[in-house]
Amino acid sequence: MAHGELSITELSDHLDRLLEAAAGKDFGPNGLQVQGRRPIRKIATGVSSCVELFERARDAGADAVLVHHGLFWDGMPRQLTGHTYARVATLLEAGIHLLAYHL
Repeated sequence: MAHGELSITELSDHLDRLLEAAAGKDFGPNGLQVQGRRPIRKIATGVSSCVELFERARDAGADAVLVHHGLFWDGMPRQLTGHTYARVATLLEAGIHLLAYHL
């Protein structure tokens, strides 16, 4: 890994510890939700997971996106269709990691 880069494991482990992600039950999974395909040098942040945020992150050259409202919630359908499909497809096509912490 080059100077100034983090692996997704390093970043997600650090955030999990810092934010005490395992400390309580939440409405959905906290932490890494979608794995990208490259080391992390630039992180984009936003409140909610949406296609526009992911496109802006891609256009800005971000390797990861950190949000409060992730893609997955308890009780939601497990199928990747509609808006959920569009969000996941945008991330996968760009190779961007998604981390979410609804704490």
